[in-house]
Amino acid sequence: MKKLFLILFAIIPFVINAQDEDWDDPIFYNDFIVEQQTDLMTLILEMNTALETGTAEEVYTALNQLQERTARAIDELDNMPCHKGDCEMIDAARKLFAFYALIFEDDYNKMIKLALKTELTDVELTEFSEIQSGIVTREAALDEAFLGAQKRFADKNGFTLSE
Repeated sequence: MKKLFLILFAIIPFVINAQDEDWDDPIFYNDFIVEQQTDLMTLILEMNTALETGTAEEVYTALNQLQERTARAIDELDNMPCHKGDCEMIDAARKLFAFYALIFEDDYNKMIKLALKTELTDVELTEFSEIQSGIVTREAALDEAFLGAQKRFADKNGFTLSE
């Protein structure tokens, strides 16, 4: 009986949350996606703070939290329907978040390993810089695609995006 109670207790928040989701409301739909991205950006800032002031363990803990939150965000986006048949924005968001998952798993690990060293050789500095600029270059196209899709979504649905 205790197991059943625990299982039900664990499921109730998901059921309540699912009832609150109004995917037909374009502002809610947009804001939900933006909220996922904002959560990741907050965790990136926390990881950067850990990198500047914390221990290696704190940095990797922050990275793990970022990876886990990214996986949850991807699950959330994968479970979102297209908005009234319009899939452009959610598809662009899914591609952007898949990119985030990739860099948080691969590129960030490489950069952290380098950043945690007490001294970097010229080769290591170049490697760090190349990883960083590669992220920026690859992300720019995905950001542009998402922002364009988001703008068109807002225009079609009669609302204005705010900064």
